[in-house]
Amino acid sequence: MASDHVVSVILGYGYPLGSTISLIGRDCSNDLTWLKGKPEIGDKIIIKVIETDEVSPCKKTKSDREWMIQQYEQLKIKLQEKGLI
Repeated sequence: MASDHVVSVILGYGYPLGSTISLIGRDCSNDLTWLKGKPEIGDKIIIKVIETDEVSPCKKTKSDREWMIQQYEQLKIKLQEKGLI
């Protein structure tokens, strides 16, 4: 995978709405997603950083609304538990 600006690996484990792993990036005008999955106990993650001119095709090129809703719901639960909302 490649991006002009930012590439991130995000591993969220143990969240109330489930665990996720995402490989995402950003170029000048798009959010890029190469992988979005659910990690399981015992999974291994290997990251190798290389320099390349080849770009892997993306699965999505817009903001992931489903992910944003999940994040909202998780934060809402935390705030409710703390009595803030």
